[in-house]
Amino acid sequence: MKKTTKKPIIIAFVNNKGGSGKTTCCSNIGSSLSIDGKKTLLIDGDMQMNLTISFFDEEQSAVFSSSGKNLFQAVVSRGSLDDCIVSTKYKGLDMIPASYSLDKTFAEAVSDGDTVLSDIFARSEKLKEYDY
Repeated sequence: MKKTTKKPIIIAFVNNKGGSGKTTCCSNIGSSLSIDGKKTLLIDGDMQMNLTISFFDEEQSAVFSSSGKNLFQAVVSRGSLDDCIVSTKYKGLDMIPASYSLDKTFAEAVSDGDTVLSDIFARSEKLKEYDY
């Protein structure tokens, strides 16, 4: 019998325009999925860290930003996302926080056909635990 590997369903909220509701949609849909019993992982990819701050106070968010537990560190170190996952206070809802360091350097690291994001996603063992 062939063993199948579970992959989470990915929903991305992307728009170059600020104020278009990306963070609000992401937090609301992520919360709704977890309330519905789906194990959900939110990934904050914005240097303003608004999604992170939606679930953690500013002091804790600043700790994530300056520590290795954030998306920026995983990308620049070509490390594992598994080390960056933090639990929110809501059952079934986890997050990979952003960092105030997500800037032009980060954008350059993931542009021009670079596969760093897909590579660190592929190396993750914990992502298989999530429905979304």
